[in-house]
Amino acid sequence: MVVCRFHDFSVTIDRSPQDEPPYPVTARYRGQVAKGTFPEDALLPEWQDLLRAMGNPIRPPGHPTLAQAGGRLFQALFQDDVRELWAQAEGERHRPDGPDLRLRLVLNAPGAAALPWELLYDPRRRHPLAADARYAFVRTENLAVYVERPRDLSITWPLTLLVAAPEDPHGIIRAGQEVETIQGWLGHLPQERYRLEILTGRFDVHELRRRMEELQPHILHLMAHGAPDGLLLWQEDQPTFFSSVQIQALIRPIESLRLVFLNACLAGQPDRSRPFSSLAQHLLQTGLPGLVAMQFEIREDAALRFAAFAYEALVQGRCPGHVDVAVSEARNYLFIDSSDHVDYATPILWLQTESGLLFPRAVPERREAPPPVVDPKIPEKERWLQRLPHWNRDTLSPQLRLVYDSRQLNVHEAHRLLEQLKRLAQEQARGQVRAGALQQVLEAFEAQQREIERLTQILQERAGPPAS
Repeated sequence: MVVCRFHDFSVTIDRSPQDEPPYPVTARYRGQVAKGTFPEDALLPEWQDLLRAMGNPIRPPGHPTLAQAGGRLFQALFQDDVRELWAQAEGERHRPDGPDLRLRLVLNAPGAAALPWELLYDPRRRHPLAADARYAFVRTENLAVYVERPRDLSITWPLTLLVAAPEDPHGIIRAGQEVETIQGWLGHLPQERYRLEILTGRFDVHELRRRMEELQPHILHLMAHGAPDGLLLWQEDQPTFFSSVQIQALIRPIESLRLVFLNACLAGQPDRSRPFSSLAQHLLQTGLPGLVAMQFEIREDAALRFAAFAYEALVQGRCPGHVDVAVSEARNYLFIDSSDHVDYATPILWLQTESGLLFPRAVPERREAPPPVVDPKIPEKERWLQRLPHWNRDTLSPQLRLVYDSRQLNVHEAHRLLEQLKRLAQEQARGQVRAGALQQVLEAFEAQQREIERLTQILQERAGPPAS
């Protein structure tokens, strides 16, 4: 049985008298304290350029750029005494019986809070900390002048998850697909461990409030168009922007909530000029123990996979009920999928409790029966991809070129999913993977396979024989 044991390495970056760097730093680990300074600020020109690069979801920054940003943060933070204390914590973690580490950031200086800490990267070890499943990486807000005491963690099991997916007036967010993905992923888990409720369509905020009062959910997963200071929802059948203060008033009376997951771009982006200005931070003021929100725009498929991985790990991962471990495992999956995109570092987890175990009474005894073995039939899929017919694109009509290009994108995605299947199959053989993860990727590959075969048939019917 896995024992989930963490020691906190807490870093506090306070405001300076001039509200400019260098900011005072205090690091704490197992009763020891180290002092230092932090010379970075989000308004520095170099950071403005990096943040603009990370805010473009179409053109990935690339791993070298992300590592450069994370390495700059690491070297600026871990200096002198703070670095010595960090080295001690790392040394204890590597002992055979050593605990895992939870890096807890308390960022009281707005200029420091607006930096992308989830990219933190040790350049000497080439180690992205937040993407390592052995670490828990969280932010904490502990100033009593801003936040209430966190709510009591005791709940009535099983976990109740409310997914609220309002219709997108712009047609960009595929809410139905996200709901289906979450349903499909959780469908592989023991049903006695969770209760899933769905709210879709043009429901207004009052209907959302009524549903929350009826269900008393432990987790609210809300997907919508977001901004740093609010969300686009519905009111009287009209898309309406609701401010952070209004969303806060919606959430505050629902005492059952322990975790809010905002799948809304920029809803977690802090403001350099003033503290507690983002939507996420407004919600923390209600006493929420945990909150996940996005600091950058995120690709929709990446947001889907992050949520699915995190919920599966939360329900039956290596540390059930531990939201910090679940988020770390989900980050790890996204980093493995694509280290060139900032997706893995886009979600911010705020943890307002001493432990990451947000759902202590929702964790049943582990079953002794092993998970079912899933055969992904890797050789068969490799042969199928190798035998796909090819056409000379230059000889195709403009319409058929669109069909061909669409098929090639699907083929590229199928190859990516096949590599993921190989890795998961190897982990399954070592007893290190959950069957749900492998089954989900297998279903995604099969969906790509059906689309490729449909487009191939169109080409065969209209383009003539393929190239030899």
